[in-house]
Amino acid sequence: MSAELHELPLYPLNTVLFPHAKLMIHVADEQQAKMVAECQRESRRFGVVLRREEQGVAIGDTYLVGTLAEVLNIEHHPDGQIGATIRGGSRFRVRRFEDSQTILTGRVEPVSEVLPEESPRGWALSSRAKEAAENYIQSCFSGLDLKVSGIKLPSDPFTLSFLVAGLLNVDSRRKQLLLETTDTLERLAEMIPLLEEQTMTGSESSATRASAAELLRDVSSN
Repeated sequence: MSAELHELPLYPLNTVLFPHAKLMIHVADEQQAKMVAECQRESRRFGVVLRREEQGVAIGDTYLVGTLAEVLNIEHHPDGQIGATIRGGSRFRVRRFEDSQTILTGRVEPVSEVLPEESPRGWALSSRAKEAAENYIQSCFSGLDLKVSGIKLPSDPFTLSFLVAGLLNVDSRRKQLLLETTDTLERLAEMIPLLEEQTMTGSESSATRASAAELLRDVSSN
């Protein structure tokens, strides 16, 4: 355990936020809306954690590995609720929850990643994952009056693994396992058969198409 733990406001969601990925959230709770607005105003980040489906939503009923969220923009509604676009940063692990706050707060430490070294296996996995992701993105728009060409995904395996993870049409628990994986090559190896299977079966959804379109916009603008 790290000797220094940082206090972080936490926002439980029913979905997983991956590093580098964007997510739109609707904030109905007054205290949470205040927290998100303050984070944007003060250029601070909060933590997104996945709720445990098999339990309630009381303090501590979340998974312990989450993602720092940067607030990109906020839309204020007349009823006091807000809509926010957030982007995932680095991961953290909750070591203990604080129950004396008006919102869920935790003491957290960073999650370390085992980055791939230059090796034939690493190159092969990265290349295969990139190809599988490009084929999957193409399949998301098959049958529509759209043409997707010149897809240029990141060559960095770490960034690639999380951008692609956000596209997968799998349940939140499966995504949480990918988030918790601390070996980049292991994450890529886990995703490749999922990408290939979903490309073959055409299991994309409208939400997946929207995520793929957002990813293409981000990649093309970098």
